[in-house]
Amino acid sequence: MITVGFDMLFYSLVCFTSTHFKLLQGAFATIKEKAIAQTGGVREIIPGELQERMYDELRSCIRHLQLILEICEKLESIFNLLILLQTLVSLVVFCTCLFIISTIPIGSNIPGNEITYMLAIENQLALYCYAGNKLTTRAAEIPNAIYSSDWLITTSTRYRRNIIFTMMRMTKPIHLTAGKFTAMTLATFVTIGRGSYSLFAVLNTAQ
Repeated sequence: MITVGFDMLFYSLVCFTSTHFKLLQGAFATIKEKAIAQTGGVREIIPGELQERMYDELRSCIRHLQLILEICEKLESIFNLLILLQTLVSLVVFCTCLFIISTIPIGSNIPGNEITYMLAIENQLALYCYAGNKLTTRAAEIPNAIYSSDWLITTSTRYRRNIIFTMMRMTKPIHLTAGKFTAMTLATFVTIGRGSYSLFAVLNTAQ
């Protein structure tokens, strides 16, 4: 029960953070529309006033983004060693379960306990990798959302400067890692599965 609660807590926190990245994509892409809406939907407004409203909206979005990035750093610092331990346990359990199953003669009773435990551990690791992968991909979509907003012509120099700096900042991938060694993505999940099977092949050959 403690393990399930811990896993759901981690998954919920990461999904919460990923959702905020998704919200920020829409927020950055619709800065001009929101600035116009604040004037009552009147498009014939003073350009300088529109630029100020757009700049205020941009600063609000950037503060929101900085807060979410800080949350990602805290999640990484809290969970990276625990994720590493879980990854190593999953590798060993998957390998040993395969080895135990392979030693049972054909025609014997199906080793249900070993198969169930192996699938449970793999599902647990898949949950970690799926959540980490979602966080990484949604953070990587932020620069495209910023670039798609109307900022190249009708905006001030300071507005464009902040836009460029934000896009440059988000070119650095956001990852949750296993002990700072590897990012938790779906590719990592496949790699761990291959490593477990390779270790199982070595043990089977040695036997």
